[in-house]
Amino acid sequence: MRTPSVAVIMGSSSDWNIMNPAGEMLEKFAIHCESGVISAHRGTDLLVEYARGLRERGFILAIPGGTDAAMTDRLQEFRRQQEKKVLNTKLPPQ
Repeated sequence: MRTPSVAVIMGSSSDWNIMNPAGEMLEKFAIHCESGVISAHRGTDLLVEYARGLRERGFILAIPGGTDAAMTDRLQEFRRQQEKKVLNTKLPPQ
């Protein structure tokens, strides 16, 4: 069985002091954690592409944070778009 993974994403390396406790807690519970810095202001497309690939790579959760509120906004918008795609998917006839 594959170990679940969690992504900890921050908008700046200066946010590490804020987000590091999340990574430490995940380590205590032996949960694989990947930490990364992606600016939602300068790397919006990169942020969306990163989020898109998380599920395929076995991630079950992304924790955006730090001082970049734009990141949380962008990821929430991405999630809403993904939910709309799922809700608009037509089921095949049975």
